[in-house]
Amino acid sequence: FITAPNQMSAIAQPLRSSPSQRSPQSAIEKGIQLYRIGKYNAAIALWQQALSPDLKAKDKAAIHNNLAQAYRQIGQPGAAIEQWQQAISIYRSDTNKNKNTALAAALIEQAQMYSDLGQHRNAIPLLQEAIAIVRRTQDRKLEAAGLGVLGTAYLGLGEYDAVQPGSDGIPNNALEAQSASLQIASQFNELPYASYYVVTALNNRGN
Repeated sequence: FITAPNQMSAIAQPLRSSPSQRSPQSAIEKGIQLYRIGKYNAAIALWQQALSPDLKAKDKAAIHNNLAQAYRQIGQPGAAIEQWQQAISIYRSDTNKNKNTALAAALIEQAQMYSDLGQHRNAIPLLQEAIAIVRRTQDRKLEAAGLGVLGTAYLGLGEYDAVQPGSDGIPNNALEAQSASLQIASQFNELPYASYYVVTALNNRGN
């Protein structure tokens, strides 16, 4: 696992190698090496070249995911969102999509980018979908990440706490989402960002 060194990610999202044996593996791996030393444009060029119509769906999804992370690093959020959308579309075509943590991770990453751009209402349905998936798979770290980004989105909308509780068990306000994220993250000693947003939500609710 690697964490993007310049742009903060909601999760320690790994760059993805090709999951199949018959694929342009060398180009993908070389791109990962370039990414890790900060040569993002060179990595993008390699991964773009590796894309071809005859690639298996999972290989394409892996490349689109990597491209999204690289575009985020060079400050092209629109291109990053588009690449995550390509990966998400592929993951959603999977018959096992309701338990696909790769889909959930891509949804969270795309949602965070929307939220970073101030497009919080675009982020929220993506996060609700992701949280539903990771609750089925019981991926607690990914759930904490999704809840944290969800809380940030609600915070950006000024929705600090709820007039009425959500009907699907997923928080519908900043305080509830960040508190749930903090509760899970405390099990893994990963508190700084969740605790900051809980305090922020509490302060704003009191204003």
